[in-house]
Amino acid sequence: MLPLVVLVIIALVAGVAAYWLARQKNAPKIDTSERLFRLSPEWESREAERDAKARRKDDFHKHMARHKVDAPVRRLQVLIGKALASGHPAQEIVDHLIEQGWHQSTIKKAMGDTYPQQKRGKVLGLF
Repeated sequence: MLPLVVLVIIALVAGVAAYWLARQKNAPKIDTSERLFRLSPEWESREAERDAKARRKDDFHKHMARHKVDAPVRRLQVLIGKALASGHPAQEIVDHLIEQGWHQSTIKKAMGDTYPQQKRGKVLGLF
């Protein structure tokens, strides 16, 4: 009977020790110096700087995405700009591009930056 009591006590001690070790292993590990540093004003200023930097980076990427132009439109902008600079009438340029197989929406996007808004509708006619 005595060996059975000893085994039960050993099992209880082992169970409690295993439970305590499991709790210690899963406990969040925050160093006290880090905890104190997080309360300091220096931590807040660093955190504010990080947030501001992330915000500026996001704003920059949003700004660049708004101005992003795909390659065919950029190519057409260059072609239209050169043709207008050499004195060709805009309607002739548009007709030539349509004959070459350029899609009308691509021409319209390209004309948006290289030709004034008032004349663009008259020149493109179809839009």
